[in-house]
Amino acid sequence: MTSLAYRNGRRPQAIVLLSILSIVVFLTVLLTYCYNPHEESSDDRFQKRLIRQKMFARVYAALGENDLEKASALIDSILVGTPDDYAGWMLRAVVFYRSGEFQKAATVFTQLIGKGPDDATNYNNLGQSLVKLGEYRRAIVAFRRSLRIAPENVLVQFNLAAALAHSGDRESAIELLREINDKYGGNLLPLLEDPVLDCLRNEKSFQEILHTALIQEENRKKKESLK
Repeated sequence: MTSLAYRNGRRPQAIVLLSILSIVVFLTVLLTYCYNPHEESSDDRFQKRLIRQKMFARVYAALGENDLEKASALIDSILVGTPDDYAGWMLRAVVFYRSGEFQKAATVFTQLIGKGPDDATNYNNLGQSLVKLGEYRRAIVAFRRSLRIAPENVLVQFNLAAALAHSGDRESAIELLREINDKYGGNLLPLLEDPVLDCLRNEKSFQEILHTALIQEENRKKKESLK
């Protein structure tokens, strides 16, 4: 039986209240969707990026001053609440490396390689960390992967040669150094004189490469003096 209220063209009070409530909820959701007072403005995002850049600059400055404790504290403050900060964790790994915490550096570089795109720098940094740990075979793999991405990187080629030498494969190391020197001439001289290659000093073939690099460097200086 239809109620008196319906017969008189009026809805029951409960239904009216429910309808009003539905409208209020709808408007609330709509306003929340269209305007969120907690949403960051473009100015807020810009200020946060600016602050972050300044913090990164302070970390680099501390590294330049060899203040590793300060650099570590600064980068840790950047990473608080931002576990997926790729650039931040890359810098954290660098600070670990500079602080002599090579295992931690290797762990972070490995994680970065798994999370981000193929990056020649991360593979090279991982290789250098592994060299410090005496894990030359794994370092060789890392350097070779780096060179697949950036085959012309001379420093990575040199790092690979050094790792090969320390792994006992001196023949391959010297052959690679010869190829690099033939391609880049006397520019390789500072690297050839690096103590990391001391294990090759007594090798005749290495001495020949070093002698060639010295001559190339002298010729380069003569040409510059004539300009």
